[in-house]
Amino acid sequence: MSVKTITVPLFRSAMIALDHDEADDFDLMEFTLSDSEFYQLWSSGFFAAVNAGLGTLIGDFEDEKIIDPAKLVELAKIIANHNERSAPVVQIERLVRCAIEQQTGVFFFF
Repeated sequence: MSVKTITVPLFRSAMIALDHDEADDFDLMEFTLSDSEFYQLWSSGFFAAVNAGLGTLIGDFEDEKIIDPAKLVELAKIIANHNERSAPVVQIERLVRCAIEQQTGVFFFF
């Protein structure tokens, strides 16, 4: 089982610290996907839609970050239009909204 964590820094300073692997846990909002949740999202086309819409390479064993404000808004639209409203999709949507509000980013550590 590999750990797949989606992280949102709660502050811009935490985003800089995260880039240097120095962020404190209390400065981050995180969601860890189980293998079954990841493959459920993968099978539903969630990551394919995100990758196609944003030009990212989110996938098994891939790290990716989305820090451009316009891409974060586009990510929120992709999630809102996704045909599956499972608990992981709702949780990721919450993380993206937080990143937009805090003007930080979404980091996928897969």
